[in-house]
Order: sequence, then C-alpha cells, then structure tokens
Amino acid sequence: MAFSRELLKTFAAVPVGQRVLVVNDSPNGDAEALLQLGFNVEVLPTEGAQDNIQNRLIALSPDDSRWRVLNSNHELTSERYHWVIYQMPDAGDVKPVDDLSLYRESLRSGGWIYLRCPLSEANAKATYSPRLLQHWVQDANLAEASAPWHVSDENELHAIYRRVDEDTPA
Repeated sequence: MAFSRELLKTFAAVPVGQRVLVVNDSPNGDAEALLQLGFNVEVLPTEGAQDNIQNRLIALSPDDSRWRVLNSNHELTSERYHWVIYQMPDAGDVKPVDDLSLYRESLRSGGWIYLRCPLSEANAKATYSPRLLQHWVQDANLAEASAPWHVSDENELHAIYRRVDEDTPA
C-alpha cells in the first residue's frame, strides 16, 4: 500500500490548505496523497529517503510552493503546523516521548498529531500498544482525541492526539 487509506479517511474531513508535517514518510507515500488533496506538506523523511521523496513530489507538483522536503538536521519551527503525521519507527532505539514533545512544540495551539505505529510480533521492541502510547503522550503533554485503533489491513495501530494549551479554543 502506497499510503494509509485510514489516514485519508480522517483527512477527508479536514479543511484543505492546512500545513502538515509528515515524519518518516518513506515508503508510505502519505505526503503525496495529502499534497494531491490540497494540503501544504512538509516532509521530514527517513534517513536516506530525502532525494527519493523530493523526486516523487516534483513529479506530482513541479511548483514547490505547496511542499518542501526537510533534511534530517532541520530544526522545526515552533507552532508552525496544523497537523503532524508521525509514522513511528519500527526500530528499537526510539525515544517516543522526546519525539512527541518535539512534534507537539511544532504544532499550533489546538493542532493534531496522527500516529501510525507498526505492529510486529517478531520484534517486541517494535510493538506498540495503546497502554504505551497513553504513557508517552501524557509525558509529552498531549490530549487524546481518538483512542488508538487497530488497522488490520495496514498492520498498524493508529491514534490521534491534540495539543491543548490554556488558550486553546474548545
């Protein structure tokens, strides 16, 4: 599957034109699908995938005014994005709280984080659970917007969280 159909169902209800950061997109293609739907997309690709993603986006939209591929050492701007799509890595050396805190800071107040978590019985370090996610997002000061759910055809756990500050409108 080139992109997450489950993610696109969610974004069908989101107003287009919003700024979205897609983290670890390769090889999913979520950035391409969101760009085609009319979103302004910035991609923070997996290691070594920057040129591949850049070429795919150029082929889709030679006018790069609605998209940008960031390099791995790019410092994220505070309160820039409406949404962060985070494909959590399936490697063992993940520091999810650090990553989630960083992406929370890059969200505008009231912004959303959509998590895609790979499920694998073969590697216990790569298996995510609703309980682990709950612990990590609480430590990252995120509010649960949608309880985690299993997407069987993608073999992933998906969840949506929100940055809620004192001044965030209800």
